[in-house]
Amino acid sequence: MFEMAAVDRTFVRYDGRGTGLSQRDVERFSLETMLLDLDALVGELDAESVAVEGVYNTGAVAIAYTVRYPERVSHLILWCPVVDGSVPRDNPQLHALRRLMEDNWELFTQTAAHAFVGWSEPEAARQYAEVIRAGNSQDTLPALVAAIHELNVWEELPRVRCPTLVLHRPDNPLMLAGTVERVAAAIPNAQLALFEGSSTVPYLGDWRAIVRTIAGFLGMTALTRTGATGRRAQRLLSMKSEALTPREREVVDLVARGLTNRRIAEELFLAEKTVENHVGRILVKLDLRSRTQLAAYAVEHGLTGKAA
Repeated sequence: MFEMAAVDRTFVRYDGRGTGLSQRDVERFSLETMLLDLDALVGELDAESVAVEGVYNTGAVAIAYTVRYPERVSHLILWCPVVDGSVPRDNPQLHALRRLMEDNWELFTQTAAHAFVGWSEPEAARQYAEVIRAGNSQDTLPALVAAIHELNVWEELPRVRCPTLVLHRPDNPLMLAGTVERVAAAIPNAQLALFEGSSTVPYLGDWRAIVRTIAGFLGMTALTRTGATGRRAQRLLSMKSEALTPREREVVDLVARGLTNRRIAEELFLAEKTVENHVGRILVKLDLRSRTQLAAYAVEHGLTGKAA
């Protein structure tokens, strides 16, 4: 999904303060420090303005930055944004998770992953739990969570002046019903896009529809147009060695041989759902619509028999 965001734009994703590959030994997690981090990153980019995306808890930071530095933000994108941190603080499920975070780190990461990703996605949840353990510390995460609970940018929403797209899954159990709709209504001329599913993470479920919605909002023609423009983007991607990962090339080869997702899963020792996700990503990368088109594309571009 993130790869597709970089088809005709530069896409920069950064680890928040105290997480991922960022510096771990930090003490301050206030909104001001988070805004300074984001501004430092934007300052390093060779661009007059950037599109800023806030996902879940980072939505408050994206909103505040957009209001504070309107000349630097061309577009604002919000995915299931939490604009008032005190709301999830009072959620009984999340309260239980916070207690688990302090008592049993391993069980917390597994439970949190299932809560955010969805209980119907065991493999994705397992991978997400690994990301939590690798990118967070049991010593610093409580302080970060406490700071997030203090965030509240409701009053900033009417001051947003750039084009804004709010995306949401109404069945998301971690969001109070109607909250995200209220966020979109409070931002002048904001667009609201609703999607099926309940996962908090955007790269599961009908993520291709999400990608195309964002692409259309940003005017990324390589992902939204069909015909000649789509074929041109397809050729450009096929010339990049990084367009398809080695695993994706294996999947393409097996699709071209006529194997079903189940048979591909058995061949590659993967979960069938994982294969389905691989096929979905491949179709978006190559701007194709079906397995039949993918098989034909593989033959035309010599992708069969070269999976190794």
